[in-house]
Amino acid sequence: QAEDGIRDVERSRGLGDVYKRQLWRRSMVSWREVLEEWFLHPTQEVMLRCSMFFDLRGIYGDKGLVSRLWEMIFRYVKTYPGFVARMGKSSAEIKPPIGLFGRFIVEKSGEHKNAIDIKLRGCLPIVEGVRSLALVEGIMETNTFDRIEALAQVGTFTRDQADELIYTYQFLLTLRIRNHIQLLKEGKKLHNHVDPSRLTKRERQILKDSFASIYRLQQLVVARTEAMFLPN
Repeated sequence: QAEDGIRDVERSRGLGDVYKRQLWRRSMVSWREVLEEWFLHPTQEVMLRCSMFFDLRGIYGDKGLVSRLWEMIFRYVKTYPGFVARMGKSSAEIKPPIGLFGRFIVEKSGEHKNAIDIKLRGCLPIVEGVRSLALVEGIMETNTFDRIEALAQVGTFTRDQADELIYTYQFLLTLRIRNHIQLLKEGKKLHNHVDPSRLTKRERQILKDSFASIYRLQQLVVARTEAMFLPN
């Protein structure tokens, strides 16, 4: 979703591969300036870029440069708590698709009528919420499962909360993969929409429990990121 948003922004402004190379290829001094600008002015476009940048990891060359970038990021997190609060609030904006009486809120019309976008409404809130908490705690892990484990180790999650979140994320990923496999078999274009009525009764209940778990995560994220404004 973040990559799609960035491509839309770049297309609308006539930006192309040259711009992207300039954006992501920088010296350490240049990254310091860019990061401070991002933390000072967390626009929607900045949030989209940060959703990718804060998953950075070293794959080649001097891995120490990546560590220095993370140290820089964590310093700005402490210096600009408003940025983290904005990120936490943003991660909780996508509400779980469950109504007042426990019914699924599905697409009302269009190509994916009666379905739910499992990636947008399920996986993404977990990834973004866990990323926000990892930033608060100074955790350099970038894999969502690893971040959950690390957050349990520092006490942000209880063991039960971490296990519940891991199970939830695994379940949602399984639904996405299974859906993609079925679409490939049918020769259809891949998408992330799943019709709850096509799930078993048990799977529908697990899906409801999963969305409830996401709601609790979002509450925790907002509370924890807003708490950064409070004096120690």
